[in-house]
Amino acid sequence: VQKNTDLLPTDLINCACKSSNKLINTELKAAADARPNIGGGRKKSIQTVGEKFKAALSVLMANISKTKTRYVRCIKPNPEKEPLKTNLKS
Repeated sequence: VQKNTDLLPTDLINCACKSSNKLINTELKAAADARPNIGGGRKKSIQTVGEKFKAALSVLMANISKTKTRYVRCIKPNPEKEPLKTNLKS
């Protein structure tokens, strides 16, 4: 099982540290203290979910462009498997 290793945004941690809820306050203060210090000239590279998706999409597009692909097929576009119809209730 792969755990979620994405970091919480700094402003969310700062807000939670000021919370009146004692559990949230203490747990997130510990998380804030354990977080690496970002700043002081060079910015540490933290890859967000969006950046990971963009990188994966770039690799996919590069692989597709290397081949003579005539179409990209959807696995399951809709239950009826009809062209030009999408299932918006997913």
